[in-house]
Amino acid sequence: MLLSGPVWIIAETRGADGKGWGILLGWTDRDGEQHEQAFPRGMFAGDCAELRNQLADGGLTLQVSAGTKPAFADWLASIAT
Repeated sequence: MLLSGPVWIIAETRGADGKGWGILLGWTDRDGEQHEQAFPRGMFAGDCAELRNQLADGGLTLQVSAGTKPAFADWLASIAT
């Protein structure tokens, strides 16, 4: 099942105090421009709607057919670096 355009898991992130864990993701938009952005782990919980919105705003192609939103959220929630 195709969930989105290619997304790279670049690194796990956190603050200097050991809090604020996140994931640095990378992707290429439809214009061929590469993007990297760190997202807090909390955005990977639940339905990932805000994370999907930010990725879409950054030019990532996201599938919207039945079942892809929960599958994408499940994939994101399972990321371990």
